[in-house]
Amino acid sequence: MAKCSVCGTEIEDGQKFCFECGAPVPQTKKCIKCGAEIALKMKFCPECGTNQNGKANAENTGFSMGDKNVIAGDVIGHKEETHVAGNATFIKNEDQTKQVKKCHVCGSLVQIIDGFDCPECGQFTCQNCYDEKEGCCTECSEKHGEQKNNRYKEALKMVLADGRIEFAERKELISLQQELGISVEKAKQLEEEVKKAALGGGSEITTFEKVSMDKAQNFFYKEGNIKEALNLLEPVYKAHKNDEKVLDIYLPVLAESAPLDAIDVINGLQIDILTAFVVSIGIYIKQKNLVEAEKRLNQALRIWHESTLLKCYNVLFNYAMYKQFNDSSFLEKATNLAEQLGEAQTELDLSYQVKVQAMLQEESGEHTFDFNKDFCEQNHLYWYVMQGNLISNADKSNLIVGKDGNSDFTTIQEALDYADKDAIINIKPGIYQEHLVFKKKIHLIGSKDSIENKSSMDLPIVVFDPSKSCEIDLPIEIEGVVFTHEKTLNFNKLKDYINPESDIDDFPDDDDDFKSLFLIRANAYLNNIAVLNTFNNAIDILSGEAVIINSFIFHSNERSLELCNNSKPRILNCEISNSRIFGIAVRDEAAPEIENCDIHNSYMAGIVLWGQANPTVTKSKIYKHDSGVWIRTEAAGGMYEDCSIHDNQDHGLWVVNSASPSVNNCEIYDNFKYGILIEDNAGGTYKNCYIHNNKNHGIGSSSTIKNIDSSSCRFSNNG
Repeated sequence: MAKCSVCGTEIEDGQKFCFECGAPVPQTKKCIKCGAEIALKMKFCPECGTNQNGKANAENTGFSMGDKNVIAGDVIGHKEETHVAGNATFIKNEDQTKQVKKCHVCGSLVQIIDGFDCPECGQFTCQNCYDEKEGCCTECSEKHGEQKNNRYKEALKMVLADGRIEFAERKELISLQQELGISVEKAKQLEEEVKKAALGGGSEITTFEKVSMDKAQNFFYKEGNIKEALNLLEPVYKAHKNDEKVLDIYLPVLAESAPLDAIDVINGLQIDILTAFVVSIGIYIKQKNLVEAEKRLNQALRIWHESTLLKCYNVLFNYAMYKQFNDSSFLEKATNLAEQLGEAQTELDLSYQVKVQAMLQEESGEHTFDFNKDFCEQNHLYWYVMQGNLISNADKSNLIVGKDGNSDFTTIQEALDYADKDAIINIKPGIYQEHLVFKKKIHLIGSKDSIENKSSMDLPIVVFDPSKSCEIDLPIEIEGVVFTHEKTLNFNKLKDYINPESDIDDFPDDDDDFKSLFLIRANAYLNNIAVLNTFNNAIDILSGEAVIINSFIFHSNERSLELCNNSKPRILNCEISNSRIFGIAVRDEAAPEIENCDIHNSYMAGIVLWGQANPTVTKSKIYKHDSGVWIRTEAAGGMYEDCSIHDNQDHGLWVVNSASPSVNNCEIYDNFKYGILIEDNAGGTYKNCYIHNNKNHGIGSSSTIKNIDSSSCRFSNNG
């Protein structure tokens, strides 16, 4: 005889409810073979596996259905004996198996024998609405689920009290999830809810932001346009820094644009997400920092061991180990892992899965793949994943950067970060919108032959952010590369891009917000380069003995070159054109050598001097400015030899404020005012010059000038 689990009152066998408190009594039976107590509805014993539909003695089975009786294996609800005259007796058995009852969950009518009384709520339940795992009706089971979910969420809240989930804590959470029987998908959903609430995830992502994210994903994965993707994502990321959906696209894009910045963002995250681990693993593999890559990989595998994407990165890591140590056991492991990737769930998973498998086939010499955009689109693959190198196999001393999928890196900065000191980085034609940080001596090469007659399609063009300068504090060497602030730079022939008649005022007006493109403080060597369309100065040389040779500097909003402090650069065989203010500004104690240069079409002056500037200008042409050379301060001067100074709107040479240049063997002609104008106690020596066809005097002067020597000069046809 049992007792009520609520009030303790003794209960007769077969009783459904306690007659004292009304609590439901669990309906059970005993196995017909082993006698184990099992749920009434079970058809097989979980202990011995015996089919419970087999015949057995009702007395031995203990099978009870209240006031029903079991006779010869049949269930009857009522037995009635009626005595009549004589000794005759009529026995009437009422079979209740044919009776039906309504399920309290779904409302369907089922035969009473095909249903159960829920041991928790006591209500009749059909087989379809009975949860065998929980041993109760589905309504009670849902309540169980809520209780389990709440318990898991409470555990999450405790763990996230310090803002992040440590690995020991993650292990405990996984153990609790398994104990409670919560699925991986449900656990992730609950975690997202708790994180959003606990970490202040900010407002919901707006429709506009969702559209921006979708566009950015297409720009990045399908077009390889990192700059546009980043422009769209930056404001969304700033508004939702802990939102996993935002980070899932923002981190991969940032990693391609600025891998070091991506690592900083990942290290500062308050949440642990798969994308953060995958991105950091990818960065460290490319940098050949395999120790750190393995650490991140092992940490991630403890949590997301079922992730197809992470499995792909496990393949990549082992392949990188094979490349690093030439150990075939790593290649074998990578191949085995690739064969066990399973079915991909997303386009990103599928892209990485196909890419790593193709990579291994190419390694074995089976086949070489060409994943063009059409093929990728037709097969639901991300082109940017398919065309890029997922790891770097290159020698650190000689690297290739390109957008064609057959290069070591897709960005110049990646190569700069990865390369050894004194490495050569070859840059293929294309647009590279990135900010470069030089931390070691490097040789960048775009084109080894002259860029003068090349089109914008034939050259690497690096588009810098005009809000910050590219600083060179090491003896960097750059050759055959175009630098600009203009995103849509286009020309059929670089030489033709120097249009003397172009509008040099067609620049952004607020130049205070823009920085010089280059700041050089070292003995850098710039050969055969072009610096075009800069929103402030093109190049500032602040110290050192930099060399700029065979190069082109066109269309600067301020100065093409500003040479400062005590720098001593050499400017050789360069063409400098269309500066909004000055072609070359020399100030302080700078003493540059300017030789065989073509300096033309700047607004105010081709060369201007301040302070104690002391340039040496030889064999150069200076024309079509307001003034060819403007020497403005007492201590400034310099030497000008074998130069041609002509066709300037005002003066060929304008010397003021006690300045004293040395001008030798120069031809000064066709200037619209004076060939040479000397004022304000200025002077200088002028020897063997040919001064002719200037509209005013060959040499003009005021009464306060110093004695000048021009006796050896020839004058002709001056006004």
